[in-house]
Amino acid sequence: GTCYFNSGIESVGGRLHLFARRYRYKLRNFGAHFGVNDLVVCPLMDDLKMSGHLIVPIPPGRFEGEQWEDPRAMIIDGQCYVGMATYVHGKRWSIRQSLVKMADDLSRFSVFAEVDYGGNASTPERGTEHEKNWLWFQSDGDLQCVYTLEPMRVFSIRNGDQASESVPIKHWRFGRIRGGSPPVRIDDEFFLFFHSSRPWVDEYGRGRRRYYMGALTMTVRPPFRLTSITPNPLLIGSHHDI
Repeated sequence: GTCYFNSGIESVGGRLHLFARRYRYKLRNFGAHFGVNDLVVCPLMDDLKMSGHLIVPIPPGRFEGEQWEDPRAMIIDGQCYVGMATYVHGKRWSIRQSLVKMADDLSRFSVFAEVDYGGNASTPERGTEHEKNWLWFQSDGDLQCVYTLEPMRVFSIRNGDQASESVPIKHWRFGRIRGGSPPVRIDDEFFLFFHSSRPWVDEYGRGRRRYYMGALTMTVRPPFRLTSITPNPLLIGSHHDI
């Protein structure tokens, strides 16, 4: 009755931790399901196996039925931050993007920023459209966010829109590329993994999406632009999954 999605690894306090969205089923049948989402963290052993010790950070108590999902962990100025999607079950409010700050022991988190950008809003009732897949990173001491990869669009939490240069994606034939992992700087480029999807129909005739994963690099300063991309997927969702 429990599934774990969209996990990522970050080093906190000198030890690697796995961050994941936990989905616990409340109701499930062939046609529909309903459950609750939250954030879980698991310390990893030296061989990258899970230690078995699961941390469930306490979220800020804001709205009854608030869900937290799709965590993207990163270290900024020595502190652990996580970009997450949040929404309130039972409300017709849109899904928003929230940047949260973790406690040193990862036992709780508090909201650091919910930016009024795109369809996002600082309060849930003011959101105008669903926002997902924001990628936070730091460049020259400023906190930046990759809003979209195709076309390339980056904004600064302090200065708003940043100069970015959209480059046609000629070699990726597996759907529009969307955000994945937070950019990590290696030498003079940022590296990140991304995902895309294409529609398909499963064995029951239901419309589904098959997901693909690739990697790309981008410049470290404005104008931000893509510099290279894997021509083929690194991972492909199985056609056996339903």
